[in-house]
Amino acid sequence: QTLATLIVYLNDVKGDGGVTRFGKLGPLEIQPTKGSALLFFPADARGVFDERTEHEGCPIDGSGDHQDNEKWIARIWRHADRVQPPYGLREETIASL
Repeated sequence: QTLATLIVYLNDVKGDGGVTRFGKLGPLEIQPTKGSALLFFPADARGVFDERTEHEGCPIDGSGDHQDNEKWIARIWRHADRVQPPYGLREETIASL
């Protein structure tokens, strides 16, 4: 189970669209802004999934130049348990840290 999610927005999105939308929270829409971050907790303290945190990246409209029509993010998850390879770090990588 994912306990925390951090999304870092790496570029500005011009025009309409591109928001991160939480449809069951209002809806709540977050406009991507370069250098900003969004932290949320998809599970409660017991590790039970909170469906209100289901989210989506909305499409960007087709106007503007090509660079304005992209959304770049970095996403970091904190899981309740270790994620096994190939998605998590291999044992030899962890040992070398």
